[in-house]
Formats: sequence, C-alpha cells, structure tokens
Amino acid sequence: MEVISLSQTDWMIAHGIKKLIDAVTNAKTQHTINRNQRLALKARLEGIVKSKLPDPQNIQHDGWKVLCMAWLELLGDANKANWAAHVTAASLVSNKSDRAYVLANVASCMPHRHRALAGQTYAMATAQLAALPSAIERMLLSVTLCNLPSDMIRGGAEPLLKQSLMDALAQPDEELRTRVQRDIFDAAGSIDEKIANRLAELIDDDPARAAARATAEEDIEKAKAVKDLVSSKLQDVSAVAEHLGVICWRAIGTLNAGKCAAAKPESMVSLIDTAALSSLRETFPVYLWYLRNLEVRYERSAEIARILRPHLEMLLVVADLAQRIADRLASKQHLIGAHLPPTSSFAVTPHTRQAAIERVVSWVVETSSNEVLLCDPYFGPSDLEILRDIHFRRPELRFVLLICPDSNDVSTGGALKELFKEGWGSICDSEPPRIKIIRVAFAGSHKGAIHDRWILSDAEGLRMGASLNHLGASKWSELSHMSAEEARVISNELHKFTNLQEWMSGGVAVEYDVAVL
Repeated sequence: MEVISLSQTDWMIAHGIKKLIDAVTNAKTQHTINRNQRLALKARLEGIVKSKLPDPQNIQHDGWKVLCMAWLELLGDANKANWAAHVTAASLVSNKSDRAYVLANVASCMPHRHRALAGQTYAMATAQLAALPSAIERMLLSVTLCNLPSDMIRGGAEPLLKQSLMDALAQPDEELRTRVQRDIFDAAGSIDEKIANRLAELIDDDPARAAARATAEEDIEKAKAVKDLVSSKLQDVSAVAEHLGVICWRAIGTLNAGKCAAAKPESMVSLIDTAALSSLRETFPVYLWYLRNLEVRYERSAEIARILRPHLEMLLVVADLAQRIADRLASKQHLIGAHLPPTSSFAVTPHTRQAAIERVVSWVVETSSNEVLLCDPYFGPSDLEILRDIHFRRPELRFVLLICPDSNDVSTGGALKELFKEGWGSICDSEPPRIKIIRVAFAGSHKGAIHDRWILSDAEGLRMGASLNHLGASKWSELSHMSAEEARVISNELHKFTNLQEWMSGGVAVEYDVAVL
C-alpha cells in the first residue's frame, strides 16, 4: 500500500493496485480478510486513484483511472449498474486504442453473473480495432486483448488472431513480422492448439512466405511440447532438444502459476540426459524445471529432507564451478512443514482455512481407495482448486461429486459440464481427472435434497461441519474421522443418489443432472 501511495507514474500505480487486488481476492487467501477489511482497503485505494490519476506527466485521459476503479469493484459488492457505469466511463476515453484496451480489461474482470454485459463490453472493445489507422498498433493490441485472463474473452479470440496474422504477414520488417507472429501463435496455443493449427493453415505455400510458415510450425511445435511436458506426455525429448530451454522456461511459468501438477522425478530423466549435451545457458532452465518440480511435489511430505538433500549437496559441488549460479540458487530457502497426524476429530477455528484444507487434502491423498465420493451441497466450479491439489498428488484418483442446485457457482445457469470444465480450465492447464458430477434436487423446487457434507472412500470417511468453500473461514466447525461402519452406512445411502436409484425422498420426487469431465 505504501509503495502504491508513493508511486508517481500512472502505469506503476495501476499495476500495483491490480497486484494487490489479485492477492486479496485469491482463492487461497480471500477468507483471511473479512468484508469490512476489504471495504476499508477499497476506500484507501480509491483515495489514491482519485488523487493521483490521471498522471499529469503522462497519459492525460481517464483510462488508467477508469480501469483502477473497475478493478476495485472486486473488493466490494458491485451490482450491474456499477459495472455499467464503468463501461460508460471507459467508452468516453478519447484515444481509440486506449479505449479498446480499457473496455476489454473492464470486461475481463467482471464477475460471472454479469457475463452478458461483459460480452457486450468486449464487443465494444474489438469494434474499436477496425478504426485504428495503424496495422501495427491494431495487431499488437489484438494479441494483448486475446491474452486477457477471461474464458469469455479468450473464447472469441480466433477472429482477432486471424486478422492480426494477416496484418503481420503483410509487414515488410522481417524482425517485427517474426516477433508478432510468434506472439500470435503463443496466444493461440495457450487458448487451444486447434486454433494455432488453423492459423498456420492461413500461411500459404508461396516461397516468399516459407520463413513465416517455418516459424509458425516451430511455434506450434513448442506450444505442443510445453503442453505435453506439463502433462507428463512428452515422449521424444530429442525431437525438441533444440528448443528444450525455451520449453522448460514456459513450463516453469505454468507450474509456478499452479496450473499443472509437479512431475515425478523418474519422468524427467530423459530431459536431464538430453540437456547434459548442451551448453549451460541451454541446460539451466531444464535443471531449474527439475528442481522446482521436486520442491513443489515434496513440499508437504515428511520425506522432503531425504529427497532434497542429495540435490542440495550437488548444488554445492556446482558452486565450485559456477559461483554466480550458486549465489542465485542459495538465496532460496526450503521450509519444511511439520507433519500433522490425523486425529478422530478436531475443531476448525476461524481463520485457519489453509490448515483445514490441507488436512482434508492430506486425508484424501492418503486414502487407499481409487475413487472418492465428495458430498457437499455447496460445492461449485470455484472450489475445484481443492480437487486440483489432490490430483497433483494422486493423479490416478477418481472423484464423484454429489451437489445441490443452490451451489454458488452452479445456480447461475448454464450447462453443468461446461461450468465445471471452464472452472477447471481457469486453474489448470493439464486435463482433469475423471470427475462425475451429480446434482440432485427436489423436483420443481430447485431446492437441494441433501444437507450434510461427507468425504467417503471404500472403508473410511471424513465428516465436515461446513462446506469446503467456507471451512476454516470465519466460523467454527468440525472435521471428524468416521469409523468404517459409519462410513459404510452413509456411503450406502448416498450411493442411492449417485446411482440414480433414489427418485423419492421424504415423499417428494427428486430430479438429477449428471455430467462427467
């Protein structure tokens, strides 16, 4: 906050505010800050925005101010009218290029419940592009808009990327053409590999465009290799040896963002063998990928010291050969958390969400079953981070979700499978595990037919006093380990719903929605 208040440059103020808002609204930290604290933070930041923007030494219009005020709505309870007011303000930005940028960013941060307004706002942004006189400005801005973090926006990216590619191919400056083309294919590959392939088909076989086609094919190959690497499906490492460093750098970004699982050490042996034949400059990102995977994979394991010690000793040897590398690596400290053995039951106190969720994740990971039934009426797509963390540590585990229609994310409408698929795609770049989702409600009322919460495996269970999206947040609750007999009784009853055999409950008909990821 102090750094932001002392900043004098518009873009530094704006990006500082965005970083702070992202940290406060992050799914892992949002429950540690209550509503009054968020509103107080919003009020302080609004004061900074109003007093410092627009910056008299830089951009004179209200673009950054409008964008910051829109971001600040994420700290409060903004309704549609608030968001519509920000759209109106953005549409008044005098510069066409900046107007498109502000409109698109406002659209990308709107909550899911205002999806229709977000779509209209994004359409307004893209309409500005055609009016830009400079093809270079048009194609660079188009790529920027396609990289915004919104599935709704990225879903309409293909036409923009197609036009940008056409503009890029027409550029006489080879260096600019190659750089922009690479950005276009990077954006396309991060959205959907099929889009990148379709774009490549637009580059004809004219000899004058041979270099452009070769670059496009190389970019697609790299994007596919990154996806295969983070999914542990990269079979022929030698085929991409020339670009292995770039591929590993991009994969590290995906891992650091929490959008892929840490790879098993044995799956990375071929990477190390291939990298050993290259220069240190090329091999460094490969070794960093290996070490970062070890750190992420074993950071919660009691075995972390035994696993990491040989590698740390190896680094000491490397230090004798390359002091600069050693200095960089030595600055990282590994904190080894204490292993908390499970008890029969314990109280979950307010503001202990991280510890409570880790207890649940550890219990599921350590179960001997290959399938887990999670019954939580309020579980929605925004809670999938918990299943992702379990999947990273137990990739073979399957899930069955028993939920109700008043779940926060599901009740907004839309196809059940698409909502959960979109939710998974927003937090993970690798394919989801098998997740079967059963939504059960009393017929005609849309009210949930189940109230309590359990996690059940073949011979054991965990009883939760609160839904996962509120466990350890602001209220007291309980986690209880169930006996085998208790788990069996509850499991038998719930399987009547998961097998779609229970059509009456308490004399009232029930109805189902089923989806499988």
